Amino acid sequence: MKYLSIYVHIPFCKSKCYYCSFCSFANCENNYQNYFKSLCYEIENSSKKYLDYTVNTIFFGGGTPSVVPSEFIEITLKTIKKCFKITKNCEISIECNPESVTKEKLQAYKYVGFNRLSFGVQSLNDKLLKNINRVHSSLQAKQAINLAKQIGFKNINADVMLGLPNQTLSDAKDTVKNLIDLGLTHISLYTLILEENTPLYNFVSTKKITLPTEDETVEMFDACLNLLNKN
Repeated sequence: MKYLSIYVHIPFCKSKCYYCSFCSFANCENNYQNYFKSLCYEIENSSKKYLDYTVNTIFFGGGTPSVVPSEFIEITLKTIKKCFKITKNCEISIECNPESVTKEKLQAYKYVGFNRLSFGVQSLNDKLLKNINRVHSSLQAKQAINLAKQIGFKNINADVMLGLPNQTLSDAKDTVKNLIDLGLTHISLYTLILEENTPLYNFVSTKKITLPTEDETVEMFDACLNLLNKN
C-alpha cells in the first residue's frame, strides 16, 4: 500500500510574532471565505493525482488554524475525507494557539475527526512571551491544555522555544517541568531561528534585544532533553 501525508496551511493569525517568517497574515477576516473556498477546490482537484494512495497523517498548520471560525476547519477536513482514502487510525492534527481556542472550537474539532492537538506554548514565562509578541499568557496556555483534556483529547503536544530574548536555563526548565506536570503526550523543543526581514532580526541587529549565546541555548536544550528523558 502506498501512503500519503497531507499538510494543510492556514495562513491567518491574530498578530505576527516578532520571529515569524512564515506565510501568515493578521487581521484578514475578510479573506477567510475566499481562501477556504479555493482551498477545498484545490483539495478536490489534487486528490485525482493520488487515487492509488492512502492517507495516514493529516496536519493543519499555519499561521494559526484555531484563529478562524471552526466551520472553515470542519468543511476542509470533510473535503479531505470525501476526496482521499484515509486509514482507520489516521493521525489528524491541528495547531492551536492558547488565546484562540474555545470549548466550542475544540468540541467541533473532536466531532469532525481531529485526534491530536498541537499547542503553540513556546514559554510559560509571561515576560518572555511579550518579548516575542505572543498574545497569550502562561495561564491561558495551561487553561487551554486542561480544557482540551476535559473535552476528551488524549494526544496533545506543546511547542517550546529555546534561545528566546532574555531566556535563562531556569526559565526553560521551568516551562518543561510545568508542561510535564500537565500530562502531555508530546513536547516539541526547538531553538529560535533568527530570520532576516523579521522584527526580531531588526531588534537584534540594532542591539535593542540580546539573545542567549549558542552555548547557552545548547545548555537549555540538553537540560530540557534530560528532563523529558527522565519523564
